[in-house]
Amino acid sequence: MHPAPANERLAARYEALIRLAEVIRSHPEEGALFQTLVSELHDVVELDGFCQFDAAANWVQWHFDGPYKSGLEVRRLEPVPKEETLAWWVYQSQQPIVVRLSSPDNRFPRMRDWLAKLGLQSSCTLPLSTAHRQLGSISFVSHLEEAYSAEEQRFLSLVANQIALAMDDGRAQQRLRLLLDLTNRVALPESGHEQAGVTRSASGNFHEHSPDYALRLRRSGSPRSGNGRSAPVRHGFF
Repeated sequence: MHPAPANERLAARYEALIRLAEVIRSHPEEGALFQTLVSELHDVVELDGFCQFDAAANWVQWHFDGPYKSGLEVRRLEPVPKEETLAWWVYQSQQPIVVRLSSPDNRFPRMRDWLAKLGLQSSCTLPLSTAHRQLGSISFVSHLEEAYSAEEQRFLSLVANQIALAMDDGRAQQRLRLLLDLTNRVALPESGHEQAGVTRSASGNFHEHSPDYALRLRRSGSPRSGNGRSAPVRHGFF
């Protein structure tokens, strides 16, 4: 079979980007978005999973496909100090980076060892940023050494931009809903004690969704259980 002409490959790639953009827009809740993306992206680019560094929550969440789906290997590995991680470096520098274990590059030695122990050979890490906010970074990983060519990097950069825009928009809408809820509750003609209780409740909900709440919650050591469903693997690089 002859390879498809370059213009056909380019057209197919951007059709895939349009589909991915629709998937991203249809999942305003971040947890559902990233769980869906791992299967959607697998049909478009070479990857065995990806990890999202959430700067507000100060943690990394892994999402796997195929043989890595359970994430058990990640739980067994020792945490890497944040200053030595690809996720942190990209978030701080706002520059993408591709790491291949076969290359002589000696940067990020602990991360390279970490990838090798998982049987992964390459990674492509990109910033998750908009014009207004730096939200974190995202690392795509593969067991193939040459998984992320320059063309793949450009495509994944466009995907990362779409993800960042969706995250920023979703968080802004969530903050707006909470503020409106707080305003409506305070405006109700209630007695002093009831109104104070409602204000505290609404204010607490607002702070739970503020950018620094997850960080304070993680430091306090008292995470919430959520809705009881299984969550993606959260690995504390920090």
